Amino acid sequence: MQKSINSQLIANHEVLPEEQFIIRCLRLEFDKEARENGAPFKFFPMDWDRVYDKAIQWHIAPLLYKALLNQSAFFQSLDIPNDFLQKLKTTYVRTFYANKKNYDSLAEVLEVFNKEGIEVIFLKGSFLAHFVYKDIGLRSMSDIDILVKKDDLCAAERQLSLLGCEFLRTTQDKQALDHLIEKHRTSHHHLHPIVHPKGTKPLEVHWTIVHQDDPFNINIEGLWERAKSAQIHGKKVLVLSPEDTLLNHALHASYCNKLVLYGMRSCCDVAAIINHYKQEIDWERLQRLAYEWGAEKYLYLTLRLSQEILGAAVPEDILQNLQPKPFHESLFLESKKRVISAKAADAVPDVKRFNPHSSFMNKMLLFLQRVFIPQEELSACYSLPAFSKRVYFYYIVRLFSLLYSVPFILHLLIHKKGDAYKNNFDLWLIFPDAQRGNKKLNKK
Repeated sequence: MQKSINSQLIANHEVLPEEQFIIRCLRLEFDKEARENGAPFKFFPMDWDRVYDKAIQWHIAPLLYKALLNQSAFFQSLDIPNDFLQKLKTTYVRTFYANKKNYDSLAEVLEVFNKEGIEVIFLKGSFLAHFVYKDIGLRSMSDIDILVKKDDLCAAERQLSLLGCEFLRTTQDKQALDHLIEKHRTSHHHLHPIVHPKGTKPLEVHWTIVHQDDPFNINIEGLWERAKSAQIHGKKVLVLSPEDTLLNHALHASYCNKLVLYGMRSCCDVAAIINHYKQEIDWERLQRLAYEWGAEKYLYLTLRLSQEILGAAVPEDILQNLQPKPFHESLFLESKKRVISAKAADAVPDVKRFNPHSSFMNKMLLFLQRVFIPQEELSACYSLPAFSKRVYFYYIVRLFSLLYSVPFILHLLIHKKGDAYKNNFDLWLIFPDAQRGNKKLNKK
């Protein structure tokens, strides 16, 4: 039965009529039952500027435009202004041509990589726009993500340099920039962002899919073994398996981006992946991989959000198996609130290694380590010359910027194992081992 979208969707958050309108439009794109059984729209007069602003905030304006075109019969009773539709169309066109330039630059990269025998897997937006949405105007990208094998990393960097690509200048100080570039090579999960002379977005060349310090057990060789062949502009490329695609998206949407960065678009991506691979997804393998990665609660969260908000076709037994035990429903209500509002209640500092199970003294030492980072790193953070005397003042700035999240820091310091995650959604997201799900699948 189709779930209604009303003010009870999110506890303590009133869903505005304009938000309800967008959500129901999106359901028509992803939920077959909603299309077949849904009645035409009957809404009170809406603020169309607010509808547009919310669509931009959720990063789904092109998708909303497509829904209005594809399901026009549902909207006959609504007097939709032409200037509103034109603004949506303009967003779609801009996305299309920006992505076209990005794919043209990617075609050059693939051509030289193929000649050198460097295999490439498309990740995230670069994969979704072309292969899942099948319309590059529907899915914007903040950057372009590709995966290469670690043994091919030096060759890939060399070929990109020959194409005229350069590292993104995040600081004008050459020493600080060189430090950032080297730090990415040694302790990150992708090279420092690279700018192609013909592209509009930076290119991120990954050799793994999560940061090296993140507490997940991802077998990268397994990703390559399960990857499938594809083509784009006549160039050979690889794409992740449906199961790896869902898991990768779940980790980035919830663990990395805290469900905030792209609002409703993350739910749309999950629903689109499921629709695209509906005959191919091996749900048992998906569960097994989720437990192997230590990512089951993130998969549970993203699947359930997409099912409840957009009607994504997720089997009920999958959600039952993946649900963390114990699980406080207040955490899920907060996740829905966060997706709809597209913002976190408070800023969360980078304290993923700040384990609440440690002693008070260890927590304090770790916090001070996050304040007094190396001088070169601090200089890069604040775009200062590498050896400027002003850098010492910015240690004070950094201290106060971290203390700005005092409630979060205090929560980490005083809570003990067993109660640290009960009512704090950010902690629940940051520490993946806090509440692990049912491991029955691992025992098969």
